Amino acid sequence: MAVLQERRVLQPGECHVWWARSTDFSPFLIHLFDQDERKRFHAYRFSADRDRFAVACGVMRLGLASYSGQPPESIPISRSCPQCGKPHGKPEVTNLSPPGIQFSISHAGDRVIVAFAVNTPVGVDVEEVFSEWSGESVAEAALTVGEMRAFSRIKEAERAAGFLTYWTQKEAVVKAVGEGFTIPPNRFSVSGRSDSPQLLSWPRDPGLLRRISLYDLSPGPDTVASLAVLGGCCRIRYLDGSALIGDWCGRDRADSSIRGPSL
Repeated sequence: MAVLQERRVLQPGECHVWWARSTDFSPFLIHLFDQDERKRFHAYRFSADRDRFAVACGVMRLGLASYSGQPPESIPISRSCPQCGKPHGKPEVTNLSPPGIQFSISHAGDRVIVAFAVNTPVGVDVEEVFSEWSGESVAEAALTVGEMRAFSRIKEAERAAGFLTYWTQKEAVVKAVGEGFTIPPNRFSVSGRSDSPQLLSWPRDPGLLRRISLYDLSPGPDTVASLAVLGGCCRIRYLDGSALIGDWCGRDRADSSIRGPSL
């Protein structure tokens, strides 16, 4: 079992956002996976999907190891769906010290993002922006009447990014709340493109508007991302998940002559 050398401290009120790319994939990441993660990895039909999944799991486990000091492959992760019990629910860590670490994962295109906070739920979403927009019907199904009114005023060339700003904010909110889209996306509203992103309406609990904070992230060209934090966040730190993976895989590669890759 490899233990990360550098320990990080995650303070209350702080959110760590780790960025990586699907090109960071290495077969040595599979050493980190539990049985369910290995099954999901091999179930993907396309290599690009396998790579994104592996990098996301790698950053999740290596990030948790950097906070806890535990070997990343030994950290217990639960993905039990609350409805059916199958392992496709929101990943959660159990029996970790320090306790209370919450995290959220998203990936699209070649970008992978994992956000961590302590004692407060977080949600994150990243989406790839395509050059040609042909999603009017999707927008009508996902946005409220008021959002559609504002969206219709966005220039045609900016429609894709404009819609995905709404979408990533909504995804981040439902991930932080932990209910998925049990509330349809066109039943609650967010600000979309704004200097101060925010949740504007939530039918089940109007008080949520005061407790949740929204942030637009900067994942790079042709990509949109949003972060939601329940309880607010006084500081966001951006960290290099690519370097985290590279450092670990370098040490693991040096030890591979003893263990051999477990694929």
